This record gives sequence, C-alpha cells and structure tokens, in this order.
Amino acid sequence: MVNFESSDNKRVSDRRRALLGAQIIIENRSIIDCQVRNISESGCQLIVESQIGVPDTFSLRLSNNQKHECSVAWRSQNKIGVAFQDA
Repeated sequence: MVNFESSDNKRVSDRRRALLGAQIIIENRSIIDCQVRNISESGCQLIVESQIGVPDTFSLRLSNNQKHECSVAWRSQNKIGVAFQDA
C-alpha cells in the first residue's frame, strides 16, 4: 500500500493540483460521483460526499475518460487517497 500522507510527505511521484470530475465504479454496477483534487502518475486524492459504500479496491473513471484500477491508501473524513494499480 502506498502511503500518500506519511509524516515526511514522501510520494512515489510528484502530484499536481487538479479539479476533475470522476466516478468510482464498483464491480461495474455501482457508481459514486467524486472529485479529483490532486493527481500523479501513481495515484490521486479524491473528495467524496460520503465514504459509505466505497470499497478498498475499485475502478476510477476520470472526466477525460481515463480509467484506472485503484486501491485505497488512506481515508480521512470525505477524502480518499488511492494508488493506481495499473500505473
């Protein structure tokens, strides 16, 4: 598991600020709308209305039609840090 919020703030790759619409896709049937707040080659930070129903692994479809298989690296209130498994 990649730790995006470690105490010394080390990351696998540099992140860029973003404000993209996205969708969490769970087992190709359930969809949860979210926003991408920052993104890198290896993962991103998502803002969700609620974490209820968000599993530890899912597909993420960005508004530019990119799709990534993701695993949750950390959770905090309405924020979720994810690592791209296909990076």
